Amino acid sequence: MNSTSSLLLLLITTSLHASFGQNLFCYYRIINPFAYVCDLLIQNPNGYNNFTEIRGTHLPVRWNEDVTTILRATSSISINAPSIICNTFINARDLDLFGIGIERINEDSFRNCRNLRQLELGGNKIVEIEERSFSNNPLLDNLSLQGNRLTTLPANIFVNQRSLNFLSLSRNIITDLPKNIFAPLLNLQELNLDFNQFEVIHSHWFGKLSTLNFVHFRSNQIIAVDERFIDNTGVYWLGMFHNICINQIVLDLSAKRQQMRAALQICVKNYQDISGCTLGNLDERVCKLEDENEQQQIKIDNLQKAVDELLNRNCTCA
Repeated sequence: MNSTSSLLLLLITTSLHASFGQNLFCYYRIINPFAYVCDLLIQNPNGYNNFTEIRGTHLPVRWNEDVTTILRATSSISINAPSIICNTFINARDLDLFGIGIERINEDSFRNCRNLRQLELGGNKIVEIEERSFSNNPLLDNLSLQGNRLTTLPANIFVNQRSLNFLSLSRNIITDLPKNIFAPLLNLQELNLDFNQFEVIHSHWFGKLSTLNFVHFRSNQIIAVDERFIDNTGVYWLGMFHNICINQIVLDLSAKRQQMRAALQICVKNYQDISGCTLGNLDERVCKLEDENEQQQIKIDNLQKAVDELLNRNCTCA
């Protein structure tokens, strides 16, 4: 055997060894006349993305194009979301990849799932999502990213999600978000940001979201709330248990929303103290928190001052 043949054999052997046990397999079933399900077993601990097929045998007179629902098998493992899933099941409406160990989402992960309505990515280890990861999923109405390791999100991640109705980012370690990140979500009704590390609720995250009714901020570290958040959204249920400046659910019980404003009085006052913002003086020259550069300069020192002031008031709501 010459040296060229030996090298070729070595490369083939190495490739086979590296890919051994790396595969995707579907068990197909029908749960109702409209749902053809793939129970997907993913064995991809090394995060390969060069798969050419998903193994498994279809039921009679059924094909890849008929699959509507993809549910991950409990023993699945992968540090990525292999693009072969959406390349194979292009008409899938529901995709569940909960808790399989995903660390990153890239622009190719769901590119060809153009009919996707529900996407479950909770319980993973996601630290990074590329900016256009969901740009080819305009029909998405339910997205869960709860229970990951996100600290923030790309500024334009939701630019094509006008159908999104429910979004969960709970149980991450998010401290702040880009300006107008939620503004494109014109049909968003419920937003869950529980169990993160927010200190301030900024109005500039939201834009004008009249459909947004339910917002969850339970168990953060919130010391201040921009009152314009109330004015610019349709929120009437605000979960604020276990924060610094407030510890309750806030309900809008009147047409003028005075009940909500009263409950947030301390939080709003703290925001005004650290930003110079008042209802009668909201231009950008005064409301420096609208300027992202100045926001970073004043945030830490002034938040600490606000915390100290609040503690001195002997507040019992913390």
